[in-house]
Amino acid sequence: MVYPSDTAITIFSGLRMETKNLLLVVVITLLVAISLILASQHQGMVSSSNPTSIYTPNSTVSNSISVPSRVLNSSIPIAAPWAIVYDPVNNYIYAASENGIGSLSIISNAIIVSEIENVSITSITCDPSNGDVYLVKYGSDNVSVISGTSVKANLNVGSGPSDIAYDASDGYMYVSNYGSNTVSVINGVNVIANIAVDAGPQGITYDQENGYLYVADSGTDTVSVISGTKLIAKIRTSSNPYYVAYNPSNNYIYASAASGTVSIISNTKVIANITHSPSVAIAYDPNDGYMYFLNYNLNTVSVVSNASIIGNITVGINPKSIAYNPSDGYMYVANYGSDTVSLIAGTSIVGAPISVGSEPTTLAYDSSNKYMYVGNYGSGTVSIISSG
Repeated sequence: MVYPSDTAITIFSGLRMETKNLLLVVVITLLVAISLILASQHQGMVSSSNPTSIYTPNSTVSNSISVPSRVLNSSIPIAAPWAIVYDPVNNYIYAASENGIGSLSIISNAIIVSEIENVSITSITCDPSNGDVYLVKYGSDNVSVISGTSVKANLNVGSGPSDIAYDASDGYMYVSNYGSNTVSVINGVNVIANIAVDAGPQGITYDQENGYLYVADSGTDTVSVISGTKLIAKIRTSSNPYYVAYNPSNNYIYASAASGTVSIISNTKVIANITHSPSVAIAYDPNDGYMYFLNYNLNTVSVVSNASIIGNITVGINPKSIAYNPSDGYMYVANYGSDTVSLIAGTSIVGAPISVGSEPTTLAYDSSNKYMYVGNYGSGTVSIISSG
């Protein structure tokens, strides 16, 4: 084998001693510099292959699954953020304070661009066709419509409006009015109907297969079914249903009841019941078609496939909100009691919890920059987790 030093000696053999010495110093200096450059490049390649090197200490790797998440900002000041929604038309995040407390903050790329004072809500949603945001205000019995950064309309609905859902088939908004046992139907900025349902309507969801709206009548044992502006059925469920969610992979409606049962509905019939503690939130994972039920007092998330519980995942203390992140395929769970966000893939936890502000309550995903926004009720801030 011929080494670089051998080659240098051969070249120098026919030169004068002074010249040899000078060139030898130059060559040795160059060889040392090249060695240092190669060593530096090798070290850089080793570091870049470590998936934890680009993440925060809270984002570790579990079961060979990288955790592409980091908290970018935890100091956006918003008084008691209670609900957050993303507007895909204007690429705004709307963060609203709880009923009776504060204002509506409008965020773009992690910066508050506008605020609307004296707006506090119990629920919020967005019309994806035009970007209008609908704020349900329980205490004042009305719904505010926001277009961009301006109030477009204030609509009187029934007493004690609780929840709201968008009907993609006709573009209507449906508002459940807990106090008046009605559902208000909104077309744009006009209330076009008030439909009588059973006592205490709370949760409401839309079935994209049949175009029906399902309303949990928490004061009874029924789920009301609405088509357009008409009540078409009342489905008998377990007592006191209060939360409903739709699964587009099997077209089932899941109704969680205070009695400790989840009724699974297909069209207008209950096809199964699952014994399960009351859940504070339910979310769908399009990766595998699972439904995730948050068990606030048990510090767990139940995973349901069709009509069976296939897993119970331990998360942080008091899981309160859950959202799907399409950029990394994980479910994000806001843990109200431990000031963290847990990530779930399938039936497993991914990595360690991500620290955010105090008492995280609500989540919303911004597809324009792949951010997950976390409303921290206790600290009055919004955290931003990047998954890109």
